[in-house]
This record gives sequence, structure tokens and C-alpha cells, in this order.
Amino acid sequence: MDTNEAREIVSTLPIISTLRPTPAELAIEVLMNISSLEDIPSGTTLFTKGDDSIADGIVLLKGEVSVIKDDFPEIVAAAPELLGEMGRLNPTAQRTATVAALTDLTILRFTWAAFTKEAGRLMSETELEKMSSALQEYAWQHFTQ
Repeated sequence: MDTNEAREIVSTLPIISTLRPTPAELAIEVLMNISSLEDIPSGTTLFTKGDDSIADGIVLLKGEVSVIKDDFPEIVAAAPELLGEMGRLNPTAQRTATVAALTDLTILRFTWAAFTKEAGRLMSETELEKMSSALQEYAWQHFTQ
């Protein structure tokens, strides 16, 4: 997969539609500027519940993952999807779910610190507030699934 195809998929993320028209385009630019494109084999664990290594976020571009949380049935999430946002927002600073590749994946991996820095560089304060609210809502929807 090339970066143009990755950009096209990022533009279809559910969170991006809530940001249209602006800062959606800026959010896409932020993600593309700070992410690395990776292929991940089936069976790989991306996040482990309770892990305090919460620096990474992932955009699932291709494939399916299993999401397992306490007291919830397993969820199968398919691309495109933003993963890892709960770790960023969780006050315990721990992962809230175990996420594993059910198929071979193509992802964009980034750090939330780089996301925050690049968003601050490209977005106005109003756009940053809209992005922050959208991320919180997105995380809440994932938490309650």
C-alpha cells in the first residue's frame, strides 16, 4: 500500500466525518505527517489490556482485529478504524482492551505526543478543541461498545 492509498483510507475514518469540513483535512494531514506505514501479520497483539505503554495510536487501514475488554463480548473491528485512543484519555494511563490481529493488517502507527505536537502546529485553538471533543466522543463510543 502506498501513502496516497493510505491517505484515501484515513479520509474515510468515522472520526474524520465528524470533523468535516475543517479540521478534517488538517487531521488527515497530521496523521499522514506523523505515522509510519506497517504490515502486521495475523495473530500479532497490538495492545494488551492493563499495559501502561500507551504512547502509540494506530489507524487500521486494512484487515480485522479482535478487541477484548472485561465484561464485554469480543468485538471484531474492521478497517478503517482508529485504535489506541482510550489509552490516551484513560485517567489510569493504561490500555483498556487487548487488541489482536485476526487477519494480516496494514496500519499507520503514530505516537500521541507527535499527534498533539503536529496538531498544535497545524490547527487553530478552535480546531484543536473540536478535534479533542471528537476524540473524546470517539473513545466513549469505543468504551461503551
